[in-house]
Amino acid sequence: MRRALLLLLMHFFFCGLIFSQTEGIRLYVAVHKAAIKESASFFAKDLGSLSLGDTVIFVREKGKWTQVRSDAITGWVLASNLSVRKIVSSGTNAMATEISLAGKGFSSELEMQYRESGLDYSIVDMMENTLIGAEELYIFICEGHLAKGQ
Repeated sequence: MRRALLLLLMHFFFCGLIFSQTEGIRLYVAVHKAAIKESASFFAKDLGSLSLGDTVIFVREKGKWTQVRSDAITGWVLASNLSVRKIVSSGTNAMATEISLAGKGFSSELEMQYRESGLDYSIVDMMENTLIGAEELYIFICEGHLAKGQ
C-alpha cells in the first residue's frame, strides 16, 4: 500500500514538473506576418500582429492554436506559424520570404533547381501574394456551409 502511494505521489510530482517546464518556453514567428487573436478562432478579433523572427512566450495550447505572450499582449496564434528554432539573420541581405522558406527547409537554391527541371512556380507565387480579407473569407465559409473558423 505504501509503495503504491509513493509511486502515485512520484507520478504526480513528475507530471507537474513536466507541465511546469512548458510554460515560459520561447517560440519564434516562422511566417512573414502572424495575427495575435483574442481567442482561439480564425475569426476572433485581432489584438496585434507579429513579424518573422519575433520572440513570444508560450502560455498554453488549444487544438491548432497556441496562446502566447508578446510584450504587453497575450493572445492566440496558429501553432503552425511558430517555431521552437530561432530564425537568425546571418548578416546577409536575405529577404524575409527567403528566411521563412529556409526555416521550413526550402531554400531559394532548391527552388531554382526545381525551376531548371521545368517546374513553374509563378502561379504558387501569385497565390502566396493574394490577400483575402477575413470578412470575405467568412462569407465564403458561410455560403459553402463549411466549418466556421476553429
